[in-house]
Amino acid sequence: MTEPFDAQQTNAQLAAQTRRPPALTDAELNAVSYFAIGVGSEGSIGGRDVSNRLSFAGNTTNGVMSPVGNSGFSIGTLQTDLGQHPEVARTLVGAYQDWARTNHPEWVLDANQQTRTVADLSRTGDTIRAQGGREMDATVKSHLDQFLRSDEGIRYIHDNDATQANKLMRDVYTPLRETDLYRNATPDDQVRMAAVVGKAYNQSEVWGGRILDRIESGQYRSVADVSNGVGGLIRGDQDYMQTGRDAAVQGAEVVNALRNTHAQNPLNATWNNVLAGNPLVDPTRLDQDAARPNLPHEYATVKDLFLQKGEAPAFIQALDRGATSMHGRTDRQGAFNDDGLYAAGNNFVVWDRNGAGHAQIDGQWRDVQRDQLVRTQNPDRTVDLSVNANGRETPLMHVDPRAANALRAEAPATVVPATAAPAVPVTEPGQSQIRGDATQTLPERTQPVVALAAAAPVLENGSGPMLQTPAKQQKDMDMTPAERELFARAMTLVQNKAGMTEQDARKVATDVIITTRTTPGLSEKPEYMDVKNGHVMIAEKVGKEPIFNGYVNVEQSRNQTPDQMQDKVAAQNMNQERQLHERQVSDAGKEPKPLLQAAEDRLTNSMTFSRSV
Repeated sequence: MTEPFDAQQTNAQLAAQTRRPPALTDAELNAVSYFAIGVGSEGSIGGRDVSNRLSFAGNTTNGVMSPVGNSGFSIGTLQTDLGQHPEVARTLVGAYQDWARTNHPEWVLDANQQTRTVADLSRTGDTIRAQGGREMDATVKSHLDQFLRSDEGIRYIHDNDATQANKLMRDVYTPLRETDLYRNATPDDQVRMAAVVGKAYNQSEVWGGRILDRIESGQYRSVADVSNGVGGLIRGDQDYMQTGRDAAVQGAEVVNALRNTHAQNPLNATWNNVLAGNPLVDPTRLDQDAARPNLPHEYATVKDLFLQKGEAPAFIQALDRGATSMHGRTDRQGAFNDDGLYAAGNNFVVWDRNGAGHAQIDGQWRDVQRDQLVRTQNPDRTVDLSVNANGRETPLMHVDPRAANALRAEAPATVVPATAAPAVPVTEPGQSQIRGDATQTLPERTQPVVALAAAAPVLENGSGPMLQTPAKQQKDMDMTPAERELFARAMTLVQNKAGMTEQDARKVATDVIITTRTTPGLSEKPEYMDVKNGHVMIAEKVGKEPIFNGYVNVEQSRNQTPDQMQDKVAAQNMNQERQLHERQVSDAGKEPKPLLQAAEDRLTNSMTFSRSV
């Protein structure tokens, strides 16, 4: 029987659909999988790409392997756990054998070695523990790593990553797209939700599937509830699901910063070319795209931003405004010794922790190497970057912090402070929200923008976006009495020894406090602090000589803009609030879960899972 036509209901449905913000494209969701979840949280450790080698989620001490949870060996940008997917272990060894026959015949495994290698790679964490933490053959492992770094190995890893990304699209994003929670979210929150659920599923299909089921059933009424749901899966200090979620959310903020770039930001074309060229493109064939001849530079630049996901949003924001940004650690002689991001106007240079870099100067791409970069600090506080190759030094880029906003007065709508703490759920009475990766809304742009985020909808329960923006940024950093004493001590030191103004001395003293908070071994009352070789050197004395634990680059600290300092202070204050809240929750005891959810989670705890980091 045909249902009667209800014009009023149909009109209401059409109106609701009209109000919905535009959904993410498949390319954008694949970028979430590969870059935010993969490069930013799974396939890197401390900003270093580890996708093309055998990884192990755990520690190895004196030849004894100690796995985290039930994880074993893993490979790839999306870190496929070989213990949970023994079929991948078999194809890996098969691909290695084909490569070895052509390139290193003496490395080909005999039948017994091949069987043993597949078995060793296929072990779960429980199996490794049952075998007393036995390591696999070190020579075979070394040969496998060399294969994974070859073009053939990179292609093998890529094919496996593409398979995993397609699985996330099929099993996670396709059903997620059909939920009201996702369809009514802003594009920025769709990115965050996809990153949180996709990361959980990539770590554990059981737990990730449970989060997705709760979204589909309407149990989660806000995107913050989704994040809190992942954070509540495991109790205890070693909550790898929560830390994995936090890393994925940081990666999601880089996606959003790139999606919302100013039309004149040089990264706007870079990001859109990567999307158009397919985020899952084979990295060994980047130079074969005739329509996008600069794709090798563009793809590598985007990847570098996710490897440096903590610093990338501020860098992207600077290019949105046509302003300046400088991130690059140096040794005592002033030479770069880590990854880096430099921007000035429409020019920028990026390099990874291995030293390989890319620059776009006056619209032209070029390769750069960190060990050839020369940084010159000028008396007027400007900085010149030059390239020293074959004994000849040529200018690369001039950075003048005083020229902020010289090209474009307006900034993008979504920016995350470079030092923002990972998103951590903080539940207030009657409302759930994530704190830590919140961003301030900046002035609206008048120039055309690609994929500008729509206004955040108000959900049925009154909750807003997944990452709530703070009401205002605080100008003073919250400090303990001991930290206030150290702050005054640092100000006096740099004013006397470096001749700084009070305003510049406050910047350096702020970075001293942050350094003591984030450097293992340093306390609020370090025994030694001095200015040498352009650095504030902070140490705890051990014996007669000081052991230097922390360094603050005086010039880099002094050259920070007021906006950068304000963002940094706001992030520190939010982090302190989060830690206070966690202590209060710990002291007061946590609210018990509903009986059904508790029973489900107890059942899940007894099951194996896919991947843990």
